[in-house]
Amino acid sequence: LYHYKQIYGDCNVPQKYELDPPLGVWVNKQRMEMKFRVEDKKSSLTQDKIDALRNIGFVWARSKGQKAWDQKYKELVDYKAEFGNCKWNRDYDTVFLQAIQHIYKY
Repeated sequence: LYHYKQIYGDCNVPQKYELDPPLGVWVNKQRMEMKFRVEDKKSSLTQDKIDALRNIGFVWARSKGQKAWDQKYKELVDYKAEFGNCKWNRDYDTVFLQAIQHIYKY
C-alpha cells in the first residue's frame, strides 16, 4: 500500500487492481473490517492497524461518484484561481454545482 501511494499519491486502490489484485482485495477487506468495528461486530482490525493506516492517509470509505466529484472540485478550484470567481452557469453539470456549494459552505 505504501508503494502504491508513492506512485499514485493516494491509498485509493481499486478493488480490482490489475497490477496487484491481492492489494485491491486487502484494501477492501480493511474497509470492511472498519465497518465491522464501527458496528460493534467482531473485527481483526486493531487500533494499532487503524493508526498505521491513518498515518499514511488511508481513506476508510469513498462514496460512489466521489472520484468524479473530486475531479470537478479540482476544476473549480483551478477555475477560481484563474478567474477569481465561481460564478455558476446553468450549463454546468450537477457535480460541478455540488462542488460550488461545498466551497461556499466552508
